[in-house]
Amino acid sequence: MFLLQAMDTTTVAEGLLEDDFHTMGWVDISVFAIMLAVSTLIGVYFAYCSPQGNESEADYLVGGRSMGTIPVALSLFASFISGIALLGYPAEVYVFGGQVVYNALSYPLTGLLLGYQLLPVFRNLRTLSVYEYLDRRFSRKARFIASCLFLVSHIVWLPIVIYVPALAFEQVTRINLHVVGPVVCVICIYYTTVGGVKAVVWTDAVQAVMMLLCVGLVVAKGVMEVGGLGTVWQRNMDTTRLEAPVWDLDPTTRHTIFSLILGGVVRHTADLGLSQSIIQRYMALPSLRACYRATAIFMVCTVCLNLLACFCGFTAAAYYHDCDPLTVGIAQKRDQIVPMFVLDVLANVPGLTGLFIAGVFSAAMSSLSTGLNSISAVVLEDGLRSMAGRSPSERQTRWLLRGVVVGAGLVCLALMFVVEHLGMVVQLNASLSAMAAAPQFTLFIAGLFLPWVNTRAALLGAAVAAAMVGVTVIGAQANILSGALQYTPKPVSVDGCPHLAPPNVTLAHLRPHDNSEVFWLFRISYLWYQPLAILTGLLVASVAALAGWRNDLADVDPRLVAPVSRRFLPEGKYRGDDHGDDPATQEALLLELRTLSAAKDAAKE
Repeated sequence: MFLLQAMDTTTVAEGLLEDDFHTMGWVDISVFAIMLAVSTLIGVYFAYCSPQGNESEADYLVGGRSMGTIPVALSLFASFISGIALLGYPAEVYVFGGQVVYNALSYPLTGLLLGYQLLPVFRNLRTLSVYEYLDRRFSRKARFIASCLFLVSHIVWLPIVIYVPALAFEQVTRINLHVVGPVVCVICIYYTTVGGVKAVVWTDAVQAVMMLLCVGLVVAKGVMEVGGLGTVWQRNMDTTRLEAPVWDLDPTTRHTIFSLILGGVVRHTADLGLSQSIIQRYMALPSLRACYRATAIFMVCTVCLNLLACFCGFTAAAYYHDCDPLTVGIAQKRDQIVPMFVLDVLANVPGLTGLFIAGVFSAAMSSLSTGLNSISAVVLEDGLRSMAGRSPSERQTRWLLRGVVVGAGLVCLALMFVVEHLGMVVQLNASLSAMAAAPQFTLFIAGLFLPWVNTRAALLGAAVAAAMVGVTVIGAQANILSGALQYTPKPVSVDGCPHLAPPNVTLAHLRPHDNSEVFWLFRISYLWYQPLAILTGLLVASVAALAGWRNDLADVDPRLVAPVSRRFLPEGKYRGDDHGDDPATQEALLLELRTLSAAKDAAKE
């Protein structure tokens, strides 16, 4: 098989666009507009019509801690997935093959770790900010550092969330992404600002259903267009996209079963169990048992959508097996493959293309709204109240929360114009999230699972993890942008392209790019960025504890330690799991915890 490289594709692309390229009709655009209208109306309802009201801080940020399990579970799913999975994973499969499918195996392990080790601790805090845990376990300085990392990482990540669906919309409508991005972003900012977490959760629930529906629809119609599952299977086998897991221990191999599962568990735990955006949703549930049920639904939906998204990539590869749109220049970016595929297979049924684009934007809007709502909680709790020591009035709090949502949204929108120059969104997303997640993860894991580690040791470990992952990510991205670091794509063909004149395309054998001259640390798989940095940070923290920076285990509150690590505490300290189903019990536990923490701080002073 050959890799075909276009030398002069302008004429070819124009001919194909004129005769074979489809765009959205008025029915499709109407479906997309209805989705935006529904999201806006949900926000308006919870802002002005909801009988429970939306004025108090608890209502605005955690829905009064009494929201239903199913909508919260769907909100968790929708906010976690984002358009990066809907467009990025199929593009990853199309370009580099199906190894990324095995990443789905990491989600059940993540769910177990989240449900049985992390949530019991965070539910006991009953706080609006997950970073209060670090204040209680370590110090206010640790809390401030982690919350700042959260704010920076979300401000960097959310522009990617906006860019991905805007890119898809540009591909199917020829409307510039710099136009549609701001429009959708402003709508999302509006309903998040006026409706609070209730609007976010219910719009997420609607958008989650749309995501599953649109991806399932594309896959089903695509398989029929190709000629059945057998054809999809055979064509992907022929191009080596459908492959067994790679059991290579070499960390520079881009995808292996070890990096996909172990790296996936670390990355997903950081994104799910140690993120303000996710824990804030869990705080909206009335009990820990409800959290368990929500987690089960969340994980099932996430695995299903990831598998569907990857299968969409296999189907697109089978559909374009003899006419690669990237080679002939119809698709300018790898992440435009899926929108183009959708147009080709759904264009003959009015409304279906619009449904898919609405689903992609739903994923983006759910992540954006969740992120903005969480940013407002962190600014209030960790910035103003904890660090500044100010307690604003109820009226000031309302204006502050809404003002932060608007300001952060506008900043993210401005940064969207930078994202388009930074490469494949799956690797870019993982790389940028690793830079902020590694030091946060190190602090939380040290606090939860290493009770002997004290504040100084934990902060030293987090600093080492941040330095290591920062150097690795920056070095890798610099080499990718310069072309020194490249990954070999799967083979493609243009033998079946209509209107293709032979002089426009040359044939070259598919040769792996030689990355050996790049420093080994910059060549390791992006999936190992976080695990290696975190492991290094935890080792440094443990060595520092052995050297003297350690806690007296008798002073460690067992409710601040994960259940599996409470066995290390002195006999009599372990009190069992506090499930927190009784609000009165929870409030008493929280008061006791804060009293002990205040006494500890006073003793230090």
